[in-house]
Amino acid sequence: MRQMAAAKNDNTPLEYPDPDAKETPTTIVTTNKDYDVSEVMKLMKSSAITVVMMSLIHYQFKIVQPLMIQSVLPLITLVRSPAFNVIVLGKPAVDSYARPWIPKSPFATEEPAQPQSAETTPAVSDKKDEAGKSTAVKEDSSSVRERKTKL
Repeated sequence: MRQMAAAKNDNTPLEYPDPDAKETPTTIVTTNKDYDVSEVMKLMKSSAITVVMMSLIHYQFKIVQPLMIQSVLPLITLVRSPAFNVIVLGKPAVDSYARPWIPKSPFATEEPAQPQSAETTPAVSDKKDEAGKSTAVKEDSSSVRERKTKL
């Protein structure tokens, strides 16, 4: 796959934000060829680490089940990767295959949660009904503002 990426020789410039930059946002300027080769190397490195870990687990503990699972999962990961689809299968690099290829977290939600401010968060007040039981009542933000202004 690395040779196929290098053989395409796509020198189209690619500029993207550095995903590892924590404090200051920096941009990386490279070519599609260099980006593809680096992504293939990342994929190969993660596969090699997985193989080494499973080999050690099998050697040390004589466990066979993870070996069976790990014999299939790297193939699935490879086929689902955008690098494989663009480089080997020749799919156009648009939509979900557009560069830069950002790994999708299985724990990420579709939309990030927006923090609610005090004005938009409904207030919950504890009131007692006729029987003396406590009931929680949600109030909208307008009634909370009115009550605050009265105080």
